[in-house]
Amino acid sequence: MVKSLSQTPNLDDIASFTVSGNAGDFVYNEGDAGKDMFIIQEGKIELAKAQAGETVKPVALGAGDFFGELSLFEEQPRDSTARGLTPYRLLRIDRTTLGQLVQENPEIAVRMLYRLASRLREHEDALRRASEIAASFMKPLPPMRQVSTPAVGTSGVRAPTPPAPAPPPAPAAKPVESPTDATRARRGSSTPQIARLVHSASGTEFRLTDINVIGRFDRATGYTPEVDLTPLDGKRTLSRRHASITRQADGWYLSEPKPTGNGTFVNDARVAAGVSVKLSDGDRVRFGVVETVFTSSGA
Repeated sequence: MVKSLSQTPNLDDIASFTVSGNAGDFVYNEGDAGKDMFIIQEGKIELAKAQAGETVKPVALGAGDFFGELSLFEEQPRDSTARGLTPYRLLRIDRTTLGQLVQENPEIAVRMLYRLASRLREHEDALRRASEIAASFMKPLPPMRQVSTPAVGTSGVRAPTPPAPAPPPAPAAKPVESPTDATRARRGSSTPQIARLVHSASGTEFRLTDINVIGRFDRATGYTPEVDLTPLDGKRTLSRRHASITRQADGWYLSEPKPTGNGTFVNDARVAAGVSVKLSDGDRVRFGVVETVFTSSGA
């Protein structure tokens, strides 16, 4: 089970509200009462949930991820079981501690919003795919053609049956649209489906998702951005949440949510804080002194 290093949160000493455990230890079980959440500093945690008597495919979380937030906000029983896949170290956050952390590190709240939005989007996509698959099985069958009985004459001989009219030519078959194709069509057929940032000097690639925070790792809170440039930023010119790249219906957009000391640049032009700049394939994008190239391609 979880080994608690302290029961009283103390923001001046992170160890005072840190918990740790070994592989196989349970952080909590589904149905347990709980009023706090956890941020993973080290190790991996598995979340497993039973549904209709069966266990849904477990989800593995790593450093920088968080879990248990529903019990924190709603004080509801745990909706899943959390177990260590490896030795782990977690930050145990109750409602009071979260408020204090957000005051000192506002990016924690932003990080949580991004994660919750991503999980909600994945849930909606799963429901949409299930709905489209179910709809494909519920299409009505074509009506059965009735066959008329030949008339019988007065002599007892059946009258000849007139030939049936030739059926109209069948329309050309349309390609079957998969749920993924339908989802992409709603998002816009011109939207690039694959995009990367490539570090110019080392060739390191960072694949982009729908919402990406670009910055550096924060050891104090365990915060890790989607695009972690820490190993490439030896001069520490980046902030924890330096900039963001998001995918919209018509392409990819870069923005700097708040001013940074060393700036964000697209093709040597500095991006003003709060302004979104649409990226094109081949654009040179520099975060502080870390220069990358934006590349994109279709699905």
